[in-house]
Amino acid sequence: MKPIVSVIMPFLNAERYLAEAVESVRSQTLTEWELLMIDDGSQDGSAVIAAKFSHADPERIYLLGHPYRRSQGPAAVRNSGLVRAAGEFIAFLDADDLFLPEKLASEVAVLTAVREAAMLYGPTYWWWESGAHADYLEDLGVATEYVHAPPDLVRQVILRKGGVPPCTCGVLIRRDAIIAVGGFEPGFLLYEDQVLWIKLFLRYPVYVSSHCHARYRQHDASTSEAAKQAGEYHRWKPHPAQLDFLQWMESHVATSGIADSRLTKAIQSAFAPYRRPFRWRISRVPRMIAGDLLRKLMLQLNRLSKS
Repeated sequence: MKPIVSVIMPFLNAERYLAEAVESVRSQTLTEWELLMIDDGSQDGSAVIAAKFSHADPERIYLLGHPYRRSQGPAAVRNSGLVRAAGEFIAFLDADDLFLPEKLASEVAVLTAVREAAMLYGPTYWWWESGAHADYLEDLGVATEYVHAPPDLVRQVILRKGGVPPCTCGVLIRRDAIIAVGGFEPGFLLYEDQVLWIKLFLRYPVYVSSHCHARYRQHDASTSEAAKQAGEYHRWKPHPAQLDFLQWMESHVATSGIADSRLTKAIQSAFAPYRRPFRWRISRVPRMIAGDLLRKLMLQLNRLSKS
């Protein structure tokens, strides 16, 4: 049976979560899928767990590896999965995240109906297993149940941060489109997902859904959390990985021959914290003051409502 969807799951020392992630694929209402599990050099029991699933369902679950002893990073590992993938559509699931049961069936139905869209993404549910923060469902910040023409999502979501970039577990993409743009960029250990999104957003229409079909687990051992603790990443503040990402984007857009004045302006604006840091800090003062006043007002209203 030829799969409709190839689910690519890299894993590295993920024995704590791996079985739950695989079960979320096995629980899909759409059954025509294959799961490509790719060991990125695990030193724990992850490979043993993956092998058990592969032996139990050898027609749909495959355990792959690479010839290197050290980790190659998620971009390179996912690219190796793309080479092996046989499905018309590609989904990505990290070993600590989960699909909801209707994920594949629902999203395949949309992309089958909306032929012009090369990619679909929707909101994901962020949850903290430690309870350190309140769980929440993403507000994507852009029109949903809508096909966005290129390069609107690059400008609006990635550069101006007017929306939330897709989580890797929240997308479904036509395999032909990923291959056409060259897949992931192996040089990126952070932002590797957004690099691919930019390649696709620049070239293809993208359908944005309002439906949540995935859960994005937050925990202290995640790649983004480790990078944040090391000072290499921050979701909202300038940081080294973001600068590398913006420099790549500027070069990629320039060599792609895309002439869009609004996109060029948005790229230059995104560089402001790095190229014009003093002016950028000054420009933020009114917003910081307004935000502080709003927080104080909300606190006062909350106190009044309780009195």
